[in-house]
Amino acid sequence: MKINRKNHEAYFLDYRENNLSPEQVAELMIFLEQNPDLKASFEAFENIELVADNSIKFATKENLKKPHLIPIDNITESNYEEKMVAKLEGDISEDENIELTAFMELNPKLKLEYNLLRSTFLKPDESIIYLDKESLKVTSKN
Repeated sequence: MKINRKNHEAYFLDYRENNLSPEQVAELMIFLEQNPDLKASFEAFENIELVADNSIKFATKENLKKPHLIPIDNITESNYEEKMVAKLEGDISEDENIELTAFMELNPKLKLEYNLLRSTFLKPDESIIYLDKESLKVTSKN
């Protein structure tokens, strides 16, 4: 790829990071001689330096880490979500329900996750009745 006015900044950056081959460096220098208006930009680009601001602290960075979960019987970090969904769908045995409850007691942060998951489940309004339901059925014409 040849250096041009549309891609020159990428070459400037690669030069600054020592990612150019000797041939590409030579090509860049020739390009700068042919485009003197970009030479100042190149020199300014070279002088860019970021200094870390050590006064900035994130006091609660531990909250960003994924919590380590304490397994119980057949419920682990890899399958607890599946168990939560099964409970919400009513597809869980009483023993599994007891295990899941104990698992969430051991891992209290999961209660919020469970409640959020529960809020995504829709329940039909059984009080609404469509009287002409039979008209919705398609009959085959043989």
